[in-house]
Amino acid sequence: MTQGCDGTAVRTDLAPARALAELLPCGVLLVDAQARVELASRRACAMLDAADPAALQVRWDEIRAALGTDAADAPTSVEIVTAGARRRLRVECQRIGAGAHQLVLLEDPARDGDAQALWIAAGRAQAQPQVLAGVVHDLNGPLHNLNLTLTLLDTVLARYAPQAPIGPLLERCRRYSATLAGEAKRIADTMRRLVAMIAPESSGDADVDVVPLLEETRQALRHVAVLNEVALDVAGHDAPLCVRADGALLRLALLDIVIGLIGATGPGGQITMSAHAHERDAVLRVAARGARIPSEVGQAFAGIAVRPPGAALDLVAARAIIAAQGGCVTLQSNDEGASIEARLAVTSRA
Repeated sequence: MTQGCDGTAVRTDLAPARALAELLPCGVLLVDAQARVELASRRACAMLDAADPAALQVRWDEIRAALGTDAADAPTSVEIVTAGARRRLRVECQRIGAGAHQLVLLEDPARDGDAQALWIAAGRAQAQPQVLAGVVHDLNGPLHNLNLTLTLLDTVLARYAPQAPIGPLLERCRRYSATLAGEAKRIADTMRRLVAMIAPESSGDADVDVVPLLEETRQALRHVAVLNEVALDVAGHDAPLCVRADGALLRLALLDIVIGLIGATGPGGQITMSAHAHERDAVLRVAARGARIPSEVGQAFAGIAVRPPGAALDLVAARAIIAAQGGCVTLQSNDEGASIEARLAVTSRA
């Protein structure tokens, strides 16, 4: 035992548990066999409107009854009146050790914006493929009918062409038919890319040329870039540059990187993607002129994020995907902007 700055006794053997509790993305309470609070994280104190664990202890009997920690099966959602407001908290209680202590975890969904952002992102990620799959299915029918009609039209036009010199009207019809056929092909190509995003293929480890992935990423995100008034370019690199990776996952990581940097770049900014070989590595570089990376995003990207802030979700996901492919990702930020480099081992190059 030692004394804290307020003169109360502080258990020094709880220091490791206290440090772990502060890292968790929820409020943490440790209650002993006499129903006293031995440990309270800062998040837990804030949720219960207590300045510190000592202040929490003063009102603990009232708070304990509201939380329902004495019940054999503690409620998962409770309404509690604190000094500042009436709140609805999610509560989870677990017996630890020989059952003499309780670990109480608290969550305040109404106040935790980062958690909401992540759940919204996860919800959209789950719902969008299902909705888009229905849209693609509905579009396939008209597209097939359009192609069939164009084929029949070409057949009719070809039948009349040998009978007489091609007049202006017939020539115009053939030109319109060719235009429609070209647009139908563009729609079909777009549909294939859309299907690949709805149900991403898993190619498994293979030799993947990273150079075409840059242009594919630019094509996929050019609309988002225009809406955000950000120029999106690809620096030329004609020679193949192959790595051993899952091509579908690598493409997803690039999309996440560019989306994250578009969100951090203001109107008038510019993002340039490039690829080059450095020693035994293929380096994919995405440089964003005018990007501003918030400190919490940089910290989440560099560290082991228990739960990254919503603004960092794209970049952290990309880092994790590339790391799983045996690569590494670095983020650099300064007054000019930001850049992200992904390195993977080269398997072959021209």
